[in-house]
Amino acid sequence: MAGIKLRRHKNLSSWRQIALHAWDEPGDPSVYGFVELDVKEAQDYIKMLRETTGEKVTLTHLVAKAIGYGLSQMPEVNGMVIRRKIFLREKISVLAMVDIAKGGSDLSGAKIDEVDKLSVSGIAQGLRQRAEKIKALEDEDLAKTKGILNRVPNFMIGTILKLTTWLQYSLGFDLSWMGLKPDPYGSAWLTNVANFGMPAGLAPLIRFSKTPLVLCMGEVRDKPWVVEENGEKRVAIRPVLTLGGTFDHRMMDGVQCGKLAACIFKVIEHPFTWLNENGHVRGEAISAEPATLPAERLPTESDKLFSNEPVREGVRSAE
Repeated sequence: MAGIKLRRHKNLSSWRQIALHAWDEPGDPSVYGFVELDVKEAQDYIKMLRETTGEKVTLTHLVAKAIGYGLSQMPEVNGMVIRRKIFLREKISVLAMVDIAKGGSDLSGAKIDEVDKLSVSGIAQGLRQRAEKIKALEDEDLAKTKGILNRVPNFMIGTILKLTTWLQYSLGFDLSWMGLKPDPYGSAWLTNVANFGMPAGLAPLIRFSKTPLVLCMGEVRDKPWVVEENGEKRVAIRPVLTLGGTFDHRMMDGVQCGKLAACIFKVIEHPFTWLNENGHVRGEAISAEPATLPAERLPTESDKLFSNEPVREGVRSAE
């Protein structure tokens, strides 16, 4: 090659020869990572909420609340990519995966809006009510979507998904008649593979969802853990959650991801510090200064997509 000194590698293994033809050039923006979190305090906090509210609060609901808090502190990553431009969402929502057939043979999503403003027990109540409707086949939006999919030939499903994504996000069309409400997939996805006996897992970004963050909860297992008490460190057996994360590199880099993760992790590991007895973020925890963000608003009409919108007011992390 002109200007580049290279020599061809000829002694390739049979697998390497196959691999060269098995995949195209890299085009996936996904970045993956695992973290282990001590959830002893989280379990105590959840027990307290169950006793005081009567709601069956679980670790999933606490993690959803932590995601809401993290995105409220990092609004510049609560968005989506449309036509190679970043647009920010006005609200924070989490889509939790629901097992609508025993054993995980069929899954659906229950979206909870404004999780940053709901209490942990409020999130639990909202997800429970939504999941009950889905499992009882009483969810009208899901019924509309499944009805359309059942009538579409298998080879056309991919094309339909691309078309609806383009119509809904690029042109701002209302597809409620198909069971697709505006931004149906939300700011982040949350799934729990512990329900299927998995110690840990990673979930992919879904192209048509326009969701840049997916968190995957594994089983809580007892593990040796270094704890510090009265300035002294010791090894103790603690309940540990393995959390797998996938994020869209087009929306966030390592710096933003690290700050977002720090906000999420501290709520999960220290809920008594960051949340009050009602499951809301303590007032002193939201101490960030308003900032102007260099991004465009999410358009709701096609003409807004191609014009510059006024900059959006938001908050930066206090970290």
